[in-house]
Amino acid sequence: MKKIWISIIGVVVVIGLIFLGFTQLNKSTASSSSSKKTITIGTTGTSFPTSYKKGNKLVGFDVDLINKAAKDLGYN
Repeated sequence: MKKIWISIIGVVVVIGLIFLGFTQLNKSTASSSSSKKTITIGTTGTSFPTSYKKGNKLVGFDVDLINKAAKDLGYN
């Protein structure tokens, strides 16, 4: 009987998390629909020549590749 209650609680938690995820996704797409689409990419910026800092700007092959792909897809 205890296993059944644990299973029911687990299913309710999973459904709640899915609902929360869709709610947050809807909020983020609604707020960005009026502005241009943006992709945010993370990198260490310390691995020459793929991504490194030159002055205050991040440059390198990875940065160029992501910028080109984002531009082709219509993103910032």
